Amino acid sequence: MIIKASESQVELIKDLADQFSKRSMWSKNKPEVLFEYVRMMIRQNIGILFIYLKNSKAVGAICGMKHPSIFTGEMTATEFFWYADPGYPRTGIKLFDRFEKWAKEEKCKNIIMVHLADLMPEKIGKFYQRRGYKCLESHFIKEL
Repeated sequence: MIIKASESQVELIKDLADQFSKRSMWSKNKPEVLFEYVRMMIRQNIGILFIYLKNSKAVGAICGMKHPSIFTGEMTATEFFWYADPGYPRTGIKLFDRFEKWAKEEKCKNIIMVHLADLMPEKIGKFYQRRGYKCLESHFIKEL
């Protein structure tokens, strides 16, 4: 079952966030920061967190926000994180579909999806392309 998380339900994804952090060298998870930011987006009605629950346990989540494009002013949905426990097949796809549905309900004209370079980039890239997405840009990071 996929739920639209309330502020009080954000911490249900703690185990997922920890699991995700262990899988990617780029995910430096500070749960207190993550949870407060997601709660703020929910409170301001600019963001969403969908959680996939199986027997009351979070086995997947997708989070993003809606905002006007700085280039066109069109409402855009941007995904911040999307992760599903590998032990629960198709959970990620169901969450992805729910995020797209939310973006349409919110009258977004575009959706921006991201992926980390060290977590299945070819597989995720092909998935996005099959779903009609085009590569927009690549981000580079340097720790200071």
